Amino acid sequence: MVSELSATADQRRALVDLYDSALPDVYGYLASRCGSASVAEDLTSETFLAAVDAVQRQTVPELTVAWLIGVARHKLVDHWRRQEREQRS
Repeated sequence: MVSELSATADQRRALVDLYDSALPDVYGYLASRCGSASVAEDLTSETFLAAVDAVQRQTVPELTVAWLIGVARHKLVDHWRRQEREQRS
């Protein structure tokens, strides 16, 4: 149990350290694909909130920019699906 707690604490620190360097990459990925700065900002926030949640649940395979871009990609697809549903109704 103690090693699990320290692993989670280590991942939390790693995520905070990664945030500054990964933020431009994640935002740039989303902005180039969604065409709206405000949507890209929202999805970037959702991406990092999902990363925090994954760290707390201890489901992060490896905390990297590539992994965050993957999370961002899923958030973008969810956005497109939501948008499509709203247009149909």
